[in-house]
Amino acid sequence: MFFAHLRANLSQYLAGVEPWSVLLTLLLSFLLLWGARLLLRGRRGGRTPRRFPFLWDALGALYITALFAVTVLGRLPGNRGDAGMWTSIEALFRGSVSIRFDLLFNVLLFIPWGILLSFHFSPPFTLPAVLFTTVAIETAQHVTGRGLFEIGDILANFLGGCAGVGLYFAGKKIYLRHQNKPS
Repeated sequence: MFFAHLRANLSQYLAGVEPWSVLLTLLLSFLLLWGARLLLRGRRGGRTPRRFPFLWDALGALYITALFAVTVLGRLPGNRGDAGMWTSIEALFRGSVSIRFDLLFNVLLFIPWGILLSFHFSPPFTLPAVLFTTVAIETAQHVTGRGLFEIGDILANFLGGCAGVGLYFAGKKIYLRHQNKPS
């Protein structure tokens, strides 16, 4: 049931994607990640993936492009109704199955973002970067008329980003433990 709902929502979200906007987003996000890696190298809060940094920048750019396509570019402009900032939270407590799927999708959508940010920033900077990103996306949706500014989406996105950060550090701990074992 979740995957049927996901497929229906993705086709709706990607209805208005223009190829030029995807290419421009891909280029800009790659330049942003590459520039951030170069600027933060050796500075407090910054870190560079030791292996294949260019590959990580390219994968990050692909993910950012997909994220932006689903959250902003793919949505058709127009009024999204008179819903308020708390609409999804209210519907969740009323038992709306559709809202549950949407919020779960938002959590899953931002897990890779938390992992990606963990590669580029140290822990004190990672969670504020996740929060900034989700607020920026919700603001872009509101300003462009391609979505609503909803507190439920911000919370779900932030929760997904936090889960991604947690998965990154759990994976790193397991990796380091495995590396330090004698053969």
